[in-house]
Amino acid sequence: MDTTTHPDQARGQRSFRPLSHYSRLSSTAEVDVLARIRSNTPSPGTLSWRPLAVGLLAAVPFVLLLIAALALNNRAISTSAWSAVQIAIKVAVTLFPFCFAVVVGHTAQKVAQLRLEHGAPVSILQQWMGSTTVFSAIATQLTLRSFNPLGLGLLCVWTLSPVGAQAALRMLSASFRTTSSSPVLAYLNVTATSRLLPAASLSYPNTAADQMFVASLVTTSRTEQSSTDLWGNVKIPILGNQTTWMQSAGQGDPVYSTLIGLPVLGLLENGNTTATVTTSYLSFNCSGLRTWQNYSSFASGQALTYLNGSSLKATVFWSSRNYKGGFIDGDYTVGTCSVVSVPIEASMSCSRTSDITSVQGDCTITSAMVKDGAEESRLLPEVFHNADSFNISAWSIQNAMPPILGHLPTVMDIFMAGSSSSYTSFGTANITLSELDPTVFSHRLTQLVNSFYMARLGYQFVAESSLSVPSINITGSSAARGSDILQYQSNLAQFTVTRGRGLEQESVLRCSVHWAWFMFFLLATLVLIASSVVTSLVTARSRGPEILGFISTLTRDNPNFEFSKIPSTLNGWDRARLLGDVSIRFGDVGGKDGGPGSLDIGLTSSTTRSRPDREYL
Repeated sequence: MDTTTHPDQARGQRSFRPLSHYSRLSSTAEVDVLARIRSNTPSPGTLSWRPLAVGLLAAVPFVLLLIAALALNNRAISTSAWSAVQIAIKVAVTLFPFCFAVVVGHTAQKVAQLRLEHGAPVSILQQWMGSTTVFSAIATQLTLRSFNPLGLGLLCVWTLSPVGAQAALRMLSASFRTTSSSPVLAYLNVTATSRLLPAASLSYPNTAADQMFVASLVTTSRTEQSSTDLWGNVKIPILGNQTTWMQSAGQGDPVYSTLIGLPVLGLLENGNTTATVTTSYLSFNCSGLRTWQNYSSFASGQALTYLNGSSLKATVFWSSRNYKGGFIDGDYTVGTCSVVSVPIEASMSCSRTSDITSVQGDCTITSAMVKDGAEESRLLPEVFHNADSFNISAWSIQNAMPPILGHLPTVMDIFMAGSSSSYTSFGTANITLSELDPTVFSHRLTQLVNSFYMARLGYQFVAESSLSVPSINITGSSAARGSDILQYQSNLAQFTVTRGRGLEQESVLRCSVHWAWFMFFLLATLVLIASSVVTSLVTARSRGPEILGFISTLTRDNPNFEFSKIPSTLNGWDRARLLGDVSIRFGDVGGKDGGPGSLDIGLTSSTTRSRPDREYL
């Protein structure tokens, strides 16, 4: 055959060129390839370490991630360290499908090559060659309708690609774990502490308590309706005669008996605490509210005056000035109120987190009822036992108000009227308390007196941020019994000890392995490693050149291509290197003019594009 024949001959004539004419190889590479050509024998099957090394290297980060997950299981971890672990997990999730496709896809090609050498049906070979990615594996089985064991096996293997990525994302998590406990709690015993406080002491000025009392009156309506006061203490709702358990949830906005709540100490540092508390509040029931014009008997300005009473019930008289446009109009609102002590039992739930500095936390009364107990639990404080002690103490409530010009309403007047917005406009307030509903007036008077009383009883503890139960001297044999009393600072206050129930959250993150996802990721990683090993073994057993999956294979034994000295032992890569500059086309490769054509792959110079107006064999 003449190797000098020009390729651009008439269409249909064969073209022959020397092999070196088509080569783009460097001299060194060409020598290597030509040496193999001269040998004209297939490469012997040898164990290939390259695919094994590539596969194992690709699996290294995933193996390290599995080891790290096992090492971190049930261990505490800092926030910064967990952020670094999350970054590593996200990188693994991104890399895993890519690495899996490269390694497993190469394995499928190698197995197809070996099957081709041993002889196999075309459908089987197409299943292997068409299953080099997740979507191609699915499309191949559906297109060939080859739902045989091989097809199902390939689908299962490729399913591990997305599942493995998701498993890497989900197999390790970190959270603040909770543990159940029974913390020792202490709450202010209102009844016991009131007995320690002489009635006469309420008439003495107490700057700290009075400022706390006034602060509770001038809060926003949102804080007033909250289950806790300004300092996080739980507020006790007004129950009336509720002698059965009343659930706070679903009952609308409850009205609270005081604006200064019950101090509770010993809450869990970081978690939820529930407990049952027993306490009491003063309940006022007012009637006969009316306006008296120019009643000179009240020129002294005293709002509450003692009328009569006993240790269980007292009657007081209310009188306050009316205001029009912020000025006294000369009229008074008067009424008669009965007062009793209401003992209650309440279930309390508190939540406290590490970012809350208050010892009390965020608490609420979940259910409560009036406690039907002995007469002793319903005794009024000593201050209500006679007129002298009560009237002096009643003056203390008014004296606690900040000084304002005599003709303007006080903070107490505006609070009783329920006009919280008027605190910024004393000079324009219109206040006529006789126009209030008696129930509303009674509730506000209950809140006023109880807030003053709670401030005087426990101002040391209301805003306390460092006191804890162990720092108080415990008297009694067991801190777990509710009857035990805590005494603090020379009997200034007494606390009731009780045992709560709690779920405490750890202050540090703790890792945990989700074993189902861990096993999926382990399986996917093992398949990745096994594919690398299989590729190396299959390569060692293969004797023929690797030709599947190469465009250059289309030129093998094709009558439209006749190249000199290109033996059949070249693999697809070597053949592609040698024919790198050869331009080929799928089109009309010949046929007589006017007759049917033939579609095949040939040299671009020897083929034409197919035409819709021509018939082809």
